[in-house]
Amino acid sequence: MPNVFIRTEPSHWFWGTLTLLAVTRLIAVTLYSPTGFPDRLGYLDYSDIILSGTQWLHTLEQSHLPTTSFRAMGYPIILTGMRIITGGAFDTAIQVLQCGATLLSCALLFKALRALLHSDQGACIAVLGFGLSVNLAYELSILPDAFSIAAWIAIVATGLIHWMLRRRLSLWVAFGLGLLGLYIVMARGNGLHLLLLALPILWLACLHTGASHSKRLGLFILPLLPGLIAYQLVSSWNEYRTGERFFTTGGQIALVQPVFAMERLGAMPFSGTDDLSQLYRQRAPERLYEQIYEVNKALYTEFSMSPNQIAQANIALYLRTVRTHPGSFILMFFDNFDDKFAMGLVNPAFGLHEAHRLATGARIFPGFSSIVKGKQPNGLGNYLFAGLYIFGMVPSILLFTAAILLTPFRVIGRIRHIGLDRETLAILTLWTVCLAVLAYYCALFMELRYVIMTSPFLIAIGYWSLSRRSRIHGTVGTTT
Repeated sequence: MPNVFIRTEPSHWFWGTLTLLAVTRLIAVTLYSPTGFPDRLGYLDYSDIILSGTQWLHTLEQSHLPTTSFRAMGYPIILTGMRIITGGAFDTAIQVLQCGATLLSCALLFKALRALLHSDQGACIAVLGFGLSVNLAYELSILPDAFSIAAWIAIVATGLIHWMLRRRLSLWVAFGLGLLGLYIVMARGNGLHLLLLALPILWLACLHTGASHSKRLGLFILPLLPGLIAYQLVSSWNEYRTGERFFTTGGQIALVQPVFAMERLGAMPFSGTDDLSQLYRQRAPERLYEQIYEVNKALYTEFSMSPNQIAQANIALYLRTVRTHPGSFILMFFDNFDDKFAMGLVNPAFGLHEAHRLATGARIFPGFSSIVKGKQPNGLGNYLFAGLYIFGMVPSILLFTAAILLTPFRVIGRIRHIGLDRETLAILTLWTVCLAVLAYYCALFMELRYVIMTSPFLIAIGYWSLSRRSRIHGTVGTTT
């Protein structure tokens, strides 16, 4: 089967897309101060602890929710470095760095999707869909998410580039991917999980022609190695400080939220006579998020449990609830999906308006549903916003539906006619990775900032499934 030439030099589509995204970020950094997500306080506190001396390296704070065990240290280290270098302007410097990281990842993303889709226009739609989304709010905030999102996209995009263009993955590129993976692991307590979910794409990048099996394996392990080593080192460090081996104690909070959700859907996780169940009934009667902190405090002060023991107890509670109430878990799994994710794939009216709301705490326009239902005063601006919202929402839902539901049928049809070629395997692998990320968070709880890094790839998959390329058999480019 003949190879199809894939253009790799930058095009006017590439430069136009990046220029628009850069101008958008320049305006945003000028207009918006760092956003006030509640989580920012925890990372700033961690940075304060680092700057206060070295005691934190040897002992854990005496608290039911110690900052240096509950939060991962990757982002606070960056914050501390920027505070030392730039002083009082560190928050603006962080915004600039985070916007820059997004632009670099979008450059790789464009090249990867152009190679995958054989289309500058398709790559442009996917990159702009992501770049003009709510992700802009995370770039403007004091949160680890913007760097994590950019790093994860860069890893997946680099894997696609090497696979689609038959490029050998060099040691230097593999090491660079390892540094990106290192940040992902060190940014959040579940960062290692997110890195592992990208493994199928990394494996594709290692399957270049002519490499020995041992070299392929080495190149596959190298991007994972820094993160795995860091995970073990941090776990050992916590063992040195506390006598208990753990990476973070994020399970103190994160694993209770899905238990509350399952209870609302029929589960009975707190019906037992054990101390933990009784404590949740007493201290969290309304099952509110804030009440989880009260339960943690009681476990620490009244039952002398360490933060890690509390986290492990809550993890066990989650797993037990899933095991004993599978029906409630399944209902929660689908209920957790945020439909704003599907409606916002290529919807700048939603994305930029939501970014403004998160950045300022106020809306420029009322919510879309309020406008449609006539709950807000009539006005040309409101109707214009609603029209732009619909203009983006319809293709967003179409692309999401095609990506999730139509892709398997397109893939099966191509395999039947031409076998498993390079393009089809890339689409299938990317589809699997994106669904795995969505499923991971549906099993816990989903926020847009946790899954937004999959959006450009789902746009591309949907675009591919709706395009003639997925239906034309026997004219595909390179084969495996």
